[in-house]
Amino acid sequence: MPAPQPKPGLLSRGAIGFWFLGLGVLGLVRSLMRAYRSGVFEADAITLLWLIGSILLTLMGALRVWRAWREGSLSRD
Repeated sequence: MPAPQPKPGLLSRGAIGFWFLGLGVLGLVRSLMRAYRSGVFEADAITLLWLIGSILLTLMGALRVWRAWREGSLSRD
């Protein structure tokens, strides 16, 4: 009988979540750099769309990582 396969770790279970999280954070930094370009917060429509999209992508990535973490912690009971 073959040995049981080890369970995948959080990094492999939540890889897409970490990827979304990283892209979202980079987008947030980029949009805030653009918004504060003149020293005060001045956001045009493109900057606001970029900011909202980055927030949504960051939230989606965090949700995916949290679900992968929870899935791994529940299966070890």
